[in-house]
Amino acid sequence: MVRVFYYDEETGDTIDSLQPEVCSKQKALSLFNVLTEISGSFFGLVNKDNRTLQFICENEDEWRVEIPIPEKNGILFCYAQTEICKKLIKCVYENLPFTNYVQMDFERF
Repeated sequence: MVRVFYYDEETGDTIDSLQPEVCSKQKALSLFNVLTEISGSFFGLVNKDNRTLQFICENEDEWRVEIPIPEKNGILFCYAQTEICKKLIKCVYENLPFTNYVQMDFERF
């Protein structure tokens, strides 16, 4: 069971990150596809282990990808284009590693 949250900076459409909603892979990809690619928009997934993968729009076709690691007081992060982000979303649903698509760095809070 994967849950999603998002905020579209242009339209104001949202699903609160404190109350993410269960969502199928197809619907999650559809939501991500229509999300406005302007700074401030974001999209996140929470997997069955309660781990979060989130995407924060930096500018058109560039997203900051983050995996919060609260127990280590930091996050894993990288920057990726929209098409890579879609592949990462599929990885969450298919329980696959991201390493084929991105290399992430660690950053302390």
